Amino acid sequence: MRTIAALLGHLELVTRPVHPESREALDRRWSGLPERVKTPAQLLGRAAVGCEGTHGVFPNAT
Repeated sequence: MRTIAALLGHLELVTRPVHPESREALDRRWSGLPERVKTPAQLLGRAAVGCEGTHGVFPNAT
């Protein structure tokens, strides 16, 4: 029975859109952003925890 429970627990985690640890990191990052940059289209803190420059937000400097 324990093996089935472990398998089901693992299946539940891997089929979530965002892993719980990632969700915690995203929530921390989102709460640390200034209100002026929190928009519906904002990726940082919603779907990514990195630098906005790495997500193509800054204009191309060519």
